[in-house]
Amino acid sequence: MRKSIKIEMTTIEKWARSTNYERRMIAAELPIPGVILEKLAKDESCRVRWTVALNPNTPVGALKRLAEDENPSVRRNVVCNAKLPENILGKLAKSDFDEGVRENATERIGSLKILDELSSDESAAIRGAVARNPKAPKKVLARLAKDSSRSIREDVAKNPNVQEEVLEGLADDESKFVRVAVASRSTNPEILAKLVKDESERVRMEVLENANLQEKLLKKLASDKSANVRIAVAYNTKNSEIFAKLANDKNEEVRAAVAKNTGDLKLIVELSRDCSEKVRSNVVDNYRTPVDLLIELAKDDSECVRAYVASNRAIPKKVCRKLAKDSSEWVRDSAERQLGKQWW
Repeated sequence: MRKSIKIEMTTIEKWARSTNYERRMIAAELPIPGVILEKLAKDESCRVRWTVALNPNTPVGALKRLAEDENPSVRRNVVCNAKLPENILGKLAKSDFDEGVRENATERIGSLKILDELSSDESAAIRGAVARNPKAPKKVLARLAKDSSRSIREDVAKNPNVQEEVLEGLADDESKFVRVAVASRSTNPEILAKLVKDESERVRMEVLENANLQEKLLKKLASDKSANVRIAVAYNTKNSEIFAKLANDKNEEVRAAVAKNTGDLKLIVELSRDCSEKVRSNVVDNYRTPVDLLIELAKDDSECVRAYVASNRAIPKKVCRKLAKDSSEWVRDSAERQLGKQWW
């Protein structure tokens, strides 16, 4: 075992000294001793140096040197290295001449004083980086929530450190993208109740995905003017009252969503007789649908419904054999594939 490791390290050392920069890059990516990385940190190829900058084994001394590298791509990478000292990170965030380097450093820095200072930076990119920093102070986020840049206000709403009172103000933001971010983050029932009535369908859809949404608000969304929202409700509820309401929706896509998701046997039977073949097909696709109902649907007028039945693992073998002789090629193919799987 020791011999194999020695051979491996010897090979890596050869790569590190290779005239081929691609081999030196490969060596720079590996968990190799710091002494080799120290040498590669001075490599003539910037590609090798920016690879070294990301390596978690790179010594702090080499990282400090790379933080002053002439190539901005190298400096952008070095700020992503967890071993880079905070004081160097702060220096890059405040004074580097490349905005990309400053932005990367600002997103990672932990100094509350520097974050406070940079929250007033003239560059929107830097202020946005402060807004995305999970260590950003609450007072700084509150100030950035009033920034003229929509993307910065959106980043504030997404920050895990943002307070509910700040989100409350952003719930009235002129930008739907900001309100979408609020809808995904807020735990306040009053804010969610406001966003349930938002003019933007996208905002209302995002509210649906919020784990803190109360049942009474879900019931309101079941009456939403948008069919897309009502469909999403059907896929996000287990409430029998909501299912019963949506099962009578005028939109077949909504009823089809209920047919696929409900566990209410009475509704399943009712929807198996729906005028829409898509709804009846989804009844077949519902794993809760009883076998006797599947057998009944095997006689459906719609070849789509019969094909769905033929593809259902729960149907008896004799029913599948009968469907293999169906007048529809689609149904026959589906049944033959099912018979070939030999589930029985």
